Amino acid sequence: MIRTRWMLLAALALACDGKAGQGDDTGSNEEDDGGEDDTDADTDGVEPIAPTGDRALLYYGNDGWVPDGFDKGAFDKVDTRWKDQFGWNTDHRDSWSGELDAFRMIGIVGSTEAFDATQIADLLAASARGTRIVYFADRASCGDPDVTQLLSDLGSSMGLTGDSADQNQIVQTDAYTSSHPITAGLSATLRFKEPCFVDPTGGNAIIRDSGSSVLVAVERLDTGGDLVVVGDFQFMDDGGYLDHEDNALLADGLVLVEL
Repeated sequence: MIRTRWMLLAALALACDGKAGQGDDTGSNEEDDGGEDDTDADTDGVEPIAPTGDRALLYYGNDGWVPDGFDKGAFDKVDTRWKDQFGWNTDHRDSWSGELDAFRMIGIVGSTEAFDATQIADLLAASARGTRIVYFADRASCGDPDVTQLLSDLGSSMGLTGDSADQNQIVQTDAYTSSHPITAGLSATLRFKEPCFVDPTGGNAIIRDSGSSVLVAVERLDTGGDLVVVGDFQFMDDGGYLDHEDNALLADGLVLVEL
């Protein structure tokens, strides 16, 4: 009986000690907030995989965003930038194709319609090749249950909280971690428009607003590839924000997929 009690106490002590180190790792661009290391916290036992593809994909299907007359959801400028900076072409699709081998990053732009089993299997197969999957939210998708289901089907506990900045509100921030490859090259401010707030559960918050609401979070999936949730795609569309201070560098960080 004494031995059993001792073992229970020892197990409880270990569990408490493990929980004491958990938390999100972001804050200013110079230091973290005392939480666990954002590059490893969600990746215990999962080795990262470098992507083999040399293209990017922006996908607008499954009821994703259709570019409007104000260039919201149009990405010609970032397409040109990635070609000029890295030599990588960007495909733009509004219908699904399982041919995903060529892509180092797949960006899902505001989709709010359920992804079927074949699409999920295709995405997971791409992730197992090191392809980074990025869900780019928009105000219309902040609380959508099919977005939650998509992220869950990919093996993530992250999601969108259902809350957002006020309509048409511009959010400017330099509250990002400097220890994750996506944000390591940033030194100035970022600008978002009416972003959704991200629930980083199971992953790591890497960008917050001034009130500590999470704008971008990342998780390494069991496949070895990264899943990123970005609360706003307008930071890099043709609507004018790509040219703001470090917005273009953030867009570069998403497609570079550095380990």
